Amino acid sequence: MVINTSAPASTSASQRARGTLLVHTCTRAMTGPLEWVVSEVLGESIKLQWSPQPIAPSAVRTDVEWIATPGTAAALASRLMRIPNIRFEITEFVHGGGCDQRFSFTPDLGLYRADIDVNGDITLNEQRIRTAMDRHADNPGELRRALNLMLGAQWDAELEPFRIASDGDSVRWVHRVG
Repeated sequence: MVINTSAPASTSASQRARGTLLVHTCTRAMTGPLEWVVSEVLGESIKLQWSPQPIAPSAVRTDVEWIATPGTAAALASRLMRIPNIRFEITEFVHGGGCDQRFSFTPDLGLYRADIDVNGDITLNEQRIRTAMDRHADNPGELRRALNLMLGAQWDAELEPFRIASDGDSVRWVHRVG
């Protein structure tokens, strides 16, 4: 589903953003409140198409793409993270090279936000990398941990099985022993 929100006639293409919301898990009871949030943020009534989440039998999933004003992803993330037992990802690309960003949320980890490039790859600014190197120069394990945190590795690890399941692939849970 693609939503093109109505914007004032004075809104130029350079003031537009396109984005995607992927809801990996949401309880059936919270689909209505989630749709209300999306409708309110996008400024029009939205009815999403929900499908079962294969690896979370009590949950459903959906996705929606939109064209709206920059900042829509942040507004969605700040509101959606209040919904219990939800997992989601949001990306936003600003026309003309603005501040492209990705948000990921899980109940256990909370909200993660990163700047991204046009391919969706996370970009880290030089100062953050230098600070991590300075703080952990004598401890490579801590440097690795700090960089993984900046890259959202924990969020990717938790969300990857849900991403695979949404592609229609079968998911195999493997538990590491030892």
